Amino acid sequence: MSRAAIVTGAASGIGRATVETLLAAGTDVVAVDLGDVTWLEGWLDGAGPGSGRAAAVVGDVTAESTNHEAATVAVERFGRLDALVLNAGVSMGGDLLGLAMEDFDRAMEVNVRAVALGIRACVPELRTSADRVDGGGRIVVTASTSGIGGDPSMWAYNASKGAVINLVRAAAVDLGPSGVTVNAVCPGPTETAMTARLGELPEVHESLRRAIPLQRWARPEEVAAVIAFLASPAASFVNGAIVPVDGGVTASTGQFTPGERGVTGALKARPGGGPGIPSTSEGRPGATSRRLGRPPSSDSGATRRRILDIARASFASVGYGATTNRQLAADAGITAGALYHYFGSKLDLYLAVDDESRDDVYRRFDDAVAEADGFVGKLEAVLDAAHDLNQEDPTIAAFISSKRVDVRRHPEIAAAVDSQSVRRDQFFDHLVDVGVATGEIASDRREMTLHLLNTILTGLVDAVSDDSDQHRSAIQAVKLLVRGDFLTGPAG
Repeated sequence: MSRAAIVTGAASGIGRATVETLLAAGTDVVAVDLGDVTWLEGWLDGAGPGSGRAAAVVGDVTAESTNHEAATVAVERFGRLDALVLNAGVSMGGDLLGLAMEDFDRAMEVNVRAVALGIRACVPELRTSADRVDGGGRIVVTASTSGIGGDPSMWAYNASKGAVINLVRAAAVDLGPSGVTVNAVCPGPTETAMTARLGELPEVHESLRRAIPLQRWARPEEVAAVIAFLASPAASFVNGAIVPVDGGVTASTGQFTPGERGVTGALKARPGGGPGIPSTSEGRPGATSRRLGRPPSSDSGATRRRILDIARASFASVGYGATTNRQLAADAGITAGALYHYFGSKLDLYLAVDDESRDDVYRRFDDAVAEADGFVGKLEAVLDAAHDLNQEDPTIAAFISSKRVDVRRHPEIAAAVDSQSVRRDQFFDHLVDVGVATGEIASDRREMTLHLLNTILTGLVDAVSDDSDQHRSAIQAVKLLVRGDFLTGPAG
């Protein structure tokens, strides 16, 4: 009779590679993920390329019910449970003072508590497996090299992965007498669809590669092969082991940069110490957080849109500090776990709202100035566009106004948005240059005009109200001021 296993975080990356490796070897697998596991369809109908059979459980591993459901499905579908691979996890990036404690809680909830829930739900069946002559109960946890050492601005992730490594050791001691082994793998940087975004940052990808003695990133199937061994009868006397699968990263003292392949001679010292390699449970380096798996494709776009709209309104109303992911998820009609499929942390969500709000504003401004002539005409078109946009969605201006307060209160926001004024400056530089070119603005008053525009538009944003006539009146006053008719000209 075939062995049976459960794999969590099975939608992509190392989790998916582990499912495929086990199925190809003839093991029956229950694949668990909050995201899309439709790629399993071939195995679900028995037509997959391996001899193993598959079943899928869609659910949040931080829910006790999901873990019990996975154990039940394994026994009901395959008649047994021999191995449990706890691969699901999240990564949280942010400095010690800046990262929201809510995000720290989420890292501990998924990376530590969910592992304990999975073990507790499956141990009764795994103990039964240990009594069989064809193997024994196996538990394998995907930890990380970041659980062995520290990384810059990854304290929450480091803490959670360090905790789960010691949980593995403690569980190995507790469960060993009943024949159940518990081990962990610690991936380093691994090439997956989720790390493909680093293709846009080749210097980061290359820096991480150079920190690996083997001088390349891992492939998901290389990590999966180690997991499959630890989950097999062949690993019968391996218990409580923490196995790095990192190309030698943790073998290094970090004081020198490993030499390039084929290069001899002295190694260059790395100033400031060794490489910091933040990685998720599938070894993804990065300073921002991402949840393993993908949201179901059926409504992912609409759900993301709903989350952004609700978040913008909340940030604009109560600010970044008082907004919680749990409340946003509840307002969007999804679980907190599902929210992390779309945005890995509250900071990620805030920056996405900010990016979209600025895009909306400057797209409207660009269209407005394209249809107008001269500095005054273009400025008036911008003012009209600002009014129309505020009428359509008042939360945009309210968010932009509240953002100045959040930047002062939260250094992590200030650091992330520091470079985002470039687009605003470029837009108004061009507008004033038009005025200088047409003679509407004296060249020696260019900088003064820029400061005036910034003050005027900031004031209009801060003066946003529910009174459309009041907002329109303020804009009309600015138009008259720019024309020089504010005190003596006609009111219209």
